[in-house]
Amino acid sequence: MNADVHSPVRRGGRAEKRQARTQSLAHEKGIVSASMVGGAYRPLTVEQIEKINETALRILETYGMADAAPNAEATLLRGGGKLTEAGRILISREMVAEAMRVACRSFEITGLDGERKMTFGSNRVNFGGNSYTPNVRDLETREFRTPTVTDLYDLTRLEDKLDHLHYVRIPVIAQDLTPEEFDVNSAYAVASATGKPFCLTVSFPEYVDPVFDLFDMIAGG
Repeated sequence: MNADVHSPVRRGGRAEKRQARTQSLAHEKGIVSASMVGGAYRPLTVEQIEKINETALRILETYGMADAAPNAEATLLRGGGKLTEAGRILISREMVAEAMRVACRSFEITGLDGERKMTFGSNRVNFGGNSYTPNVRDLETREFRTPTVTDLYDLTRLEDKLDHLHYVRIPVIAQDLTPEEFDVNSAYAVASATGKPFCLTVSFPEYVDPVFDLFDMIAGG
């Protein structure tokens, strides 16, 4: 199993050798390493999966979807979607098949430390922690309270050291930040606290560019 899970290590690569030693040690300790091969647990039969797929396709082509974002609506209509008088976008089976055909089958994400990586696709499995929790338990008072950006930073540091978590999500909502400060400061706190891959959500469109500029600066411009 170990040979199937881990990619061959290229000779001479220090980072690759370090990662291989870490994964080998993790396997010996029973740690679930990133991008292990899953798919053994199959609660549904092939017939049940096909029935769910057929139902989903029928709903999309018969009832479609409503209240799509303007850019999503434009993309769907360019791709062959039909806008009904009721304002719903109908998506044909052919559109779904074409989207599946051109979709990326797998991709890799590398953390800021350049060493910890995850592969997404096929039956690869990766685990992350909880995200955007509105309360945190104070370690001194043992009472629940609203989180701060310091809590966000400290909890991200904790997740960075937990071997069973392969990527970091925003663990808590830093409620000492204003809406204007929230996205970019949350992104900075997480990026400062972990070398693992991480993901976040930007609350409003107007805050996308500042967050993008932050990551561009972190990446070297």
